Amino acid sequence: MGGCGGAYVAGLSISETLKSICPRTLGLIDAKIVSPPWISFWQQYRDAQGKRVVVTCKVTDVPHPIIAGYEGQTLELVYSGGPLIKDIGSSVTPLLTYVDSIMPPGDVALCCSVFGKGRVVISSPHPETPWEPELVGTGCQEWLYQSMVSWVSQPESYFNLPFLPWKVKRVGLPYPLIPAAVALGLGIVGTVSLAEALKRKPVTWT
Repeated sequence: MGGCGGAYVAGLSISETLKSICPRTLGLIDAKIVSPPWISFWQQYRDAQGKRVVVTCKVTDVPHPIIAGYEGQTLELVYSGGPLIKDIGSSVTPLLTYVDSIMPPGDVALCCSVFGKGRVVISSPHPETPWEPELVGTGCQEWLYQSMVSWVSQPESYFNLPFLPWKVKRVGLPYPLIPAAVALGLGIVGTVSLAEALKRKPVTWT
């Protein structure tokens, strides 16, 4: 689970403007991580340091445990330079989108996916941070952070890497059988090759 800075390193790819800061990503989620608009306007970003900048997001209508009971609602969240999440793949579920002018309206603010037998959630804003000190401990968007933690802490039943070239899908094949099948195939090929090599007569030079 990555929020703000953590979201930068989780994507499948990253924009050229960010490679000097984050040259590689972990490739955990099928999304491109792009510079937020404030990187192009450094003065604005510098002026915002030390302040709680509030962004407005809308919860999608997609049925999902993380947002259950809040579908379609509008939320205010703290923003502190989190990335833009672009070009999400079909395996990625958008849960929050931006609706204000600070970030591009309609862009994904929070999304989730599956990697292997684990779950991945990334968020551009900070759902764990109340935007005013007096709201600490009041439950102000804490429900969202708690839902994210609860969801990622539960493992998936089947291995799933939907955005990789070989298109491994959840088709009811338990994960342990996949490497076992590969190992068996390599073992058969190796055994046959060795047997053929042993059949060959040594070359005699005269």
